[in-house]
Amino acid sequence: MKKRQEEIEGRLAASGLARGGRRVLRAVESGGEETRGSRLRRALESLGPIFSSFGRYMSTRVDLLSARTCVELAAIPDRAVPMPLADAHALLGRELGCEPAEVFPNFEAAACESRLTHQTHRAWLPGGEPVSVKLIHSEAEEYALRDLQLLHLLEGAFAWEVSGQNFKSAANDFAVVLRQQIDFAHEAKALVSLAQDAEVYETLRVPAVRPELCTSRVLTIERLTGWSLEESARSFEEGADDARRGLTAGLNATGIARLLCSVWMRQALLGRAFPVEPRPEDILILPGRQIAFTGGLFAGLAADPQANLWDYLIAAAGENTDLACACLLKEMRASEQVPDEERLRHSFRQVVPFRDSQWRGSGDEYHLAEHLFVQWRLASECGYVPLPHLPSFYRGLFLITDAAQRLAPDSDPLAEGLQDVRLLASLSQWREMMTRSQLGEQFDK
Repeated sequence: MKKRQEEIEGRLAASGLARGGRRVLRAVESGGEETRGSRLRRALESLGPIFSSFGRYMSTRVDLLSARTCVELAAIPDRAVPMPLADAHALLGRELGCEPAEVFPNFEAAACESRLTHQTHRAWLPGGEPVSVKLIHSEAEEYALRDLQLLHLLEGAFAWEVSGQNFKSAANDFAVVLRQQIDFAHEAKALVSLAQDAEVYETLRVPAVRPELCTSRVLTIERLTGWSLEESARSFEEGADDARRGLTAGLNATGIARLLCSVWMRQALLGRAFPVEPRPEDILILPGRQIAFTGGLFAGLAADPQANLWDYLIAAAGENTDLACACLLKEMRASEQVPDEERLRHSFRQVVPFRDSQWRGSGDEYHLAEHLFVQWRLASECGYVPLPHLPSFYRGLFLITDAAQRLAPDSDPLAEGLQDVRLLASLSQWREMMTRSQLGEQFDK
C-alpha cells in the first residue's frame, strides 16, 4: 500500500496535480481548466483500471464538474487487455463447477469486447441459443480492494472544481458503484426486475438471464438481435436507408432519441430499475419501436423519491423554479459548509439555460436537460450534497440525454420524452380507476 501510494503521489506530482512542494509542474498554465483537465485524464489513465474507472465516473457528475472537465474525462477509454482464453476457461470451470464445453459447446475464443472490469464472449447453449457470457477480469477485485482505499489522494487533483464533502461523497458513491460492477449478482437481479416491468411495458425489451449459468463473476444472458445505439447513430450520419438500419418501425433519429428518453424516464420514475450508465453500446434498437438495455449498472428508487423527482422534473419543465428548488432540496442534505437556501432559490429564478450552460456551443434554444444540469451545479455550489440514491439518477439522466442529444441535436428529446411518460402515467391511472368493479365508485372522479 505504501509503495502504491508513493506511485500515485509521484504520478500526480509529475502531472502538476499535487499540492505543496512535490508539485513538479505549475498548477496553473495557459489554457486553464482545459490544460488541467487533460493532465488529470492522462494521470488517471496511467494509474490503472480503478483510477480510470473513477475518472469515467466523475465525467458523469455534471453536478460537480464543469462541462469541459466532464468531456475530457469521458475520453478515458473503457478498454483493457482481455484475459487469455485459458484463463477464461479456468474461471468458468471454477465458477460453474463443470467444463465450459459442457454448457457452451460453441464458445468464441476472442472476446467481443473487453472493458476495464470485465470482458464478454459470444457463445451458444447446447440447444443452439445464442448468449453473451460476461467474465470479471481476474485482477479487478484485487485492484479494487487496494485502490479504493487510496482514492482520497485525488482530492487535491480535483480541488480546483470540487473538494471537501462533495469529493468525499463522490468517492464513497464510486466505491459502492465499483463493488456492484465487479459483482454480477447485482446486474442479474436488476435485469430480472426490468423483465418484470417489460411484461406490462411493451416498449421495453430485456435479455433473459440464465441463472443456472450465473455467479458473482460470470453472467450469462440472452443475446438479442438488433442495432446498438452506437451503430444506429453511425448509420444516420452516413445516410443509410431504413433496411440497413434495421429499424422496421420507421423511426428517424429524432424519434429514436425521444423514445430513448421516455423509456429511461419511465423506468426511473415509474419502474423497478433503470440504467445508471446507459452507454450507447449497451442499448439496442429493436423492430417494433422497442428499446433494450443489455447490461451495465442499474439502480432503483423508492416510491417517495420517485414521486418527488417526478414533481421536480415537471416543475422544471414548466419553469416553476420555486417548486423545482423545493423538490430537489428534499433529495439533498447540507454539506460541511452552511447551506444557503435563499441564495439557491434566487439562483434558480435567474437561470437562463443557453447563457449559464456550457454544454452547447452556440444558439439560444431552450433545452430541459441543460436547465437541470445548471440547477444541480447551483445546489452543489450553495452547500448541498445529494442523498445516496440521487447520484444514480443524475448520472443516468445525463448519459441518456447525452446519447439522445447526439442523435437529434436540434430537438429536445428529454422534454419530449417527459411528455410521453406523463401520458403513460395518466393512462395507467385511468385504467386503475376504470376497472369494471370500480366503475360506479370512480365515475365522479
